[in-house]
Amino acid sequence: MLPSRRGHFPAIRVLGALVAFVFVYTSLSRVFHGSRSRNAPVSLSPLRFGSNDTAHRPCPYIPGLDDVLVVMKTGSSEADTKLPWHFSTTFRCVPHHFIVSDLEESIQGYDLHDALRDVSPAIRKDVPEMELYNNLREHGRKALDDYDFTKYTQSKQAKKDGRENPAHKLDKWKFLPMAHQAYQHRPAAKWYVFMEADTYLSWSNVMKWLNNFDASKPQYLGSQMQIGETIFAFGGTGFAISNPAMKELVDYRSRHLGDLEEYTKNGWAGDEILGHVLGDMGVKLVWGYPNSQMSLPQELSYTEAEYDKRLWCYAPIGWHRVDSEDIDALYSFDLTFNHNKSLLLHSDMFNQYVLPQIEAAPERDDWENLAEEVHGIGPDSPHVRTAAACRSLCMKDKNCKQYTYGHGICRTSSSVRLGEPVARSSPQLWLPTHSGWIVNRVRAFSKKMPACREGPWVLS
Repeated sequence: MLPSRRGHFPAIRVLGALVAFVFVYTSLSRVFHGSRSRNAPVSLSPLRFGSNDTAHRPCPYIPGLDDVLVVMKTGSSEADTKLPWHFSTTFRCVPHHFIVSDLEESIQGYDLHDALRDVSPAIRKDVPEMELYNNLREHGRKALDDYDFTKYTQSKQAKKDGRENPAHKLDKWKFLPMAHQAYQHRPAAKWYVFMEADTYLSWSNVMKWLNNFDASKPQYLGSQMQIGETIFAFGGTGFAISNPAMKELVDYRSRHLGDLEEYTKNGWAGDEILGHVLGDMGVKLVWGYPNSQMSLPQELSYTEAEYDKRLWCYAPIGWHRVDSEDIDALYSFDLTFNHNKSLLLHSDMFNQYVLPQIEAAPERDDWENLAEEVHGIGPDSPHVRTAAACRSLCMKDKNCKQYTYGHGICRTSSSVRLGEPVARSSPQLWLPTHSGWIVNRVRAFSKKMPACREGPWVLS
């Protein structure tokens, strides 16, 4: 069985072990550094990659991009804050894009199309999650004043409460209609690439990925997830559908609209619903991992090897859970990387994106580098009272490459992650944290990585 929905690491796991891991990791994260708010005003990196003036840099020529329609899915509860992140970055050099939401409006000159406009009146009347949409249709953005969305994103129970978020519950209804509308908007596109407001895609790599597939045949590509018996492309990492598959999907939906609305009503996730329909049509998913990533570059362990595929050797398409700082840093890096000379690999992301940031500031206060092995808890564990002592503990282990110290607890790790600033959006949970890396060992780790004999793409 594939990972059930919304885990960060795509590997086959026994459900009980997965639940235990999530519980322990979440609990420890709250003890150490609080819950991360993706909207927190943090600074990802002390470095800038290239010129700060990315908005005026010439767009690189990317072969094939003119044949792609980029479809962005968002919602009224986030669109006004998250979409502007993309207007000067993700969309700046994309010739054809189509944005769908639950409210037709214009933001900074970009038109947002109502994905739910052709949902049947009976569904809008009888389905509880349509209350938000009906209010938006009647009152526009003023309808949002009646909803407190922050309680679903900033509380200690955010992960649990998020499922009750009315905007989240409405989201599943967008997937099939947005595919239909996207095809109608540009029926001649060879590829339709779908993304969300917290997705970053590297367009040069996206096109090199798509060029491995025959766009004249039905194709469905993305990072694999599973709910029940359905294997589908996870929406957050982005996915692609070829023109013939989209045309067939539109025809299928037109013939079975009532049945598909009933299936959607009983479903939970819109990307699963879309994958289920494509599967019924005979269009099977081509798995996208490790090219597509649910974690950010600074969160990844670059020794990861799932499904016998070493992350190090594969080319990234994009990343999920990005915020404005991530997009700014990734876009700036993307513009400086010579895509014409070489293919961007995850190993390049480590050596040219992660490692320089570690070297620039190898000791950081208020930073969480995701070290894993816990010291200072339990009768047989040495009690560590300072960050310096934590570093010394790491130095004594020749395999240790980084450490984190906070509130009397030391964590070390033999793998390397950059991590991110400690979130301060939940003051009741936040505790001072210091992170550090043993830089010579981090450099040696990169140099000693075995040569790649696989990759760079997953093609079947």
